Amino acid sequence: MFAPCLEFEVSLPISLLVSSYQDAALHEVKQNSIAAGMQREQAVLEISELRFTKTQAGLINLGGERDMRKWIRLYVAGFLALTGTDLASTLWAASKGNGQEFNATVSDGAGLLAVERLLAVNGGLLLFSVGMLWWALQRRDRIDPAYLAHPARAVFNYFYLNPFADKRIPVSAFHYIAFAPAILMFKTVVSLNNSLIAAGIPDLITPLAVFVDKIFANDMATYWTIIIVLFHPLWWASLQLVARGLRQEKERSA
Repeated sequence: MFAPCLEFEVSLPISLLVSSYQDAALHEVKQNSIAAGMQREQAVLEISELRFTKTQAGLINLGGERDMRKWIRLYVAGFLALTGTDLASTLWAASKGNGQEFNATVSDGAGLLAVERLLAVNGGLLLFSVGMLWWALQRRDRIDPAYLAHPARAVFNYFYLNPFADKRIPVSAFHYIAFAPAILMFKTVVSLNNSLIAAGIPDLITPLAVFVDKIFANDMATYWTIIIVLFHPLWWASLQLVARGLRQEKERSA
């Protein structure tokens, strides 16, 4: 007569045990769902950050390309303008009878300027310098930081045959970026000197040319000696200017 009561008493703990197990299982499922949801949110966040980083990098690269094109356009415009002033000031001085062209490459042999030769030489120089400037700007991140910190170290170490060699790029890229503004500086000095000659004002280069010609007594040797003497101070200034600009670019992108 007590069997039903006993069965009830036995089944009650079992029911409680099953219920507790179900609750625990349900809790674990909820925890797993929450964890899975958090993992999904973390994955979505990481993907978003990755996309943002790629987009940002793309914008930086795009900005770098735009800057390169801008500087090359400015260089070409400056080169053409200063070539025009060089030509005009030379013709002005020749018309006044105050000077003669001693560069045999662009001279007609009688001390006068051969305009077509001047344009041909400058056209070749422009194509070469623009091509090398573009090449160097694309590799400016490979320039040795030691040269950017101390640009004077790069003034005289341009004696290499292959600027494209991997071991030369840390300095050759620096050189060919600085080469462009150095050309503009040189053309500015020459145009100014020609204008002084045309105006009958004592200039800077003529006394130097007379002094050097007395030593070599050769027009070509005199010409290239003057070029070397005048170019290196401008080359030093251009290296300083470019190094400063590249340091500032690195600081902005850091």
